[in-house]
Amino acid sequence: MTSKAQSLFRESITFNFVGPALTSLSRRTFLSFVGASGIVGLGGMTFPLLGCVPPRIIPISKGNSDGGWSWRPLAYPVPLPCVKGCTEASSTFEVQDTLVLPEEYTWSSVISWGEVIGPENEPSRCIRFGYNCDYTALVPRAGRTNEFFLVVNHEYVSARPWTHGYSEVYGTPLPELSCVKLEEGSKEVFLSFKGYVHDSEEIDLAHPPAAAKDLVAAASEIALASLCEVGVSIVHVRQRDDGTIEVVRDSKDHKRISFAARSNISPKAALLMTGAAKHFIGTPAGTACNCSGGVTPWGTVLTCEENYQDIVVEEVGPEGLSDSRALVHFSGETGDAQRGLPIAWMGVSEALENPPDPRTLGWVCEIFPETGALLKHSALGRFRHENVAIRARSGEQLAAYMGDDRRGGHVWKYVSSAKIAKPTDPRNSSLFETGTLFVARFTSDFTGDWIPLTPDTPLVIPEPQHCASGHMHLPGRPDGGFASVGSSTCKMPHMSVAAYVTSIEEFTEKSFDDVTLGDLIRVPESFRGDSASYKQGVILIDAFVMANAVGGTPSARPEDLEVDERDGSIFVAFTDSTGRREGSPDTRIFPD
Repeated sequence: MTSKAQSLFRESITFNFVGPALTSLSRRTFLSFVGASGIVGLGGMTFPLLGCVPPRIIPISKGNSDGGWSWRPLAYPVPLPCVKGCTEASSTFEVQDTLVLPEEYTWSSVISWGEVIGPENEPSRCIRFGYNCDYTALVPRAGRTNEFFLVVNHEYVSARPWTHGYSEVYGTPLPELSCVKLEEGSKEVFLSFKGYVHDSEEIDLAHPPAAAKDLVAAASEIALASLCEVGVSIVHVRQRDDGTIEVVRDSKDHKRISFAARSNISPKAALLMTGAAKHFIGTPAGTACNCSGGVTPWGTVLTCEENYQDIVVEEVGPEGLSDSRALVHFSGETGDAQRGLPIAWMGVSEALENPPDPRTLGWVCEIFPETGALLKHSALGRFRHENVAIRARSGEQLAAYMGDDRRGGHVWKYVSSAKIAKPTDPRNSSLFETGTLFVARFTSDFTGDWIPLTPDTPLVIPEPQHCASGHMHLPGRPDGGFASVGSSTCKMPHMSVAAYVTSIEEFTEKSFDDVTLGDLIRVPESFRGDSASYKQGVILIDAFVMANAVGGTPSARPEDLEVDERDGSIFVAFTDSTGRREGSPDTRIFPD
């Protein structure tokens, strides 16, 4: 495809970075300024009302006559610039096992890990609140005054505090796994259980050695317990007269969606894939790795599945199939008798009795709080989603902006095919099913393009020499998975650009200049459907490496994205310009 033809389906993009004004500020200093400046906008809100209910904004602190603030931040044990140039330091610093806030701020606990809520006389309608709270949304309940659904993401389980607190919360202990080194001074750490040491970094869960069966059973028990902790809790709450909120503890409307079970959800509630990938991916087992998200104008919640590579196999082959080998990889450290490491192993879902299709994790999910229905929208791509910010205006196409929370991840945009009639119409959910996913290509003059991830988008010659680690991941062919392609200075295992180009030409039987994304996909002979739709589905499943293949800019770990409704500007938080084995940013755009 010619450059002129390419420009026909690319939308230009301009962007701005926060530059010299912040370069001299440390993270701690910046946070103190944010804390001081944010009190007018947030101080009077007892809790955020996410939805159609406008927040009440009341300043908690009046300005002084000289323009300063009477509010004072917490004291730090080191000198800290704060409002009006204050630099005093505390002579002592007490560590307290509680949440300490500045004057005039208060906090209260709404619900904690492990709490069981629901009607006591109907155990099947009760749920247990999950572990580690990430994104939280408060959605007004239709037709009910001062009642809401509190929707909470549970992204992952923190091994050490979770294993140490499990017995107190559940009343029963976890199996005691420990980590040992076989040789003094060695960096290799292996699992030990009841005197047996498994001297490998892999465990074949399907065919474990006879001596390892007890260890595998213990690891599977911990894995299942951990997978029940993640996902999403949907809690029925109400607002008290004083503005605080409380859980309606005996309500039948609490819901829980994990990766191992669904609790207190109507059997009729949908749990489905939508978009091109739905044609060959099975029904999702649930949801996990839920990081940030968003709330739609029509009252649903978007939850983003991020580090799914910790639970399932991330890579797929040319046919879009997962290489699930029932192997669990682990790493750990010695010195802790009850570490609970299986929860941090790659492939932990293989410990389930019926391991799920790995391709059902890694998506933007839409949750309907009233019913518990969950739709995974494959049109928005499969990658390590941090959050999603949408722009929904009458008469325009729906736009969703997303970040890929990994070093070398991308900035994304999804645009629906159809237009919005009314932003609050629940039928707008269908706009996530058919549209185009774009990846941002930045240029050093602060402009760029949105490149579509479609079967006819051409490949570009990779330029790993401009990445911080000298390498980048691309679609591996003919074997599938990720091909690490690096420059001559790359210190990691890699193949050269020339070797990569040759592998693509041999696989496609085309000159590299003529290769498109669709050429990288093999449609199985058994597939009875539209081949273009199949290819689009595989591209979406493997979106991260496909984006690198067409020239999407490897970025500095883009996490949160937000939309300014006033002028349509998009703000992106880039959080790490270093390189690792998983990827690294383009230093022409993101200098270290």
